[in-house]
Amino acid sequence: MLRRFSERFAPNGFDSRAMMPVYGLSEASLAVAFTPTGRGRRTWVAGGRELASAGAPLPGIDIDVRGGRIFVRDPP
Repeated sequence: MLRRFSERFAPNGFDSRAMMPVYGLSEASLAVAFTPTGRGRRTWVAGGRELASAGAPLPGIDIDVRGGRIFVRDPP
């Protein structure tokens, strides 16, 4: 979806590096992981699906993916 969006709007001047996928939760005040500014989107294929990177965890945040579930721990 991100790739198609970028390709669709590129002729209108959209810079794909402006795309900044993030992972957020209301429980974490909307910030868990952010893509670095200017990096643009990164994707990989797993199980036949194209997945988007949501960047790196913010300082003090631990993210663990187990059995398809995402566990997030913030600083104590």
